[in-house]
Amino acid sequence: MSDCRFEEHCEAQLCPMDEGLANYVWYPEEDICRNAEFGNLRWINRQRALRKNKKNQEIGFFNVKMLEILGRVTHKTKGIDTRLENQTKAIEEWLHRRHNKMSARVQNAVFSGVA
Repeated sequence: MSDCRFEEHCEAQLCPMDEGLANYVWYPEEDICRNAEFGNLRWINRQRALRKNKKNQEIGFFNVKMLEILGRVTHKTKGIDTRLENQTKAIEEWLHRRHNKMSARVQNAVFSGVA
């Protein structure tokens, strides 16, 4: 992290200024980037929404790609279970399920005349 005013005291696992950002995961109890310059990034907004969701504390972890594709956050929103042996496969399956949900919503909107 360079040229960030929070650099010395930042505990965020996902930093928009980190070149290796795609390789890290985030748990909802962890810190979120406080730099206002990045406050409008979709994945940071999703982190905030997940943090507000107090109903389910055991929701697993998310990476940036997962946070980017995540739609509305509800008490049913879940990430990846840390107990799974093949977490890479679990992430791929999670992304595939979300992509299918998004495609279905768009298709339904088109057929109902909403789009």
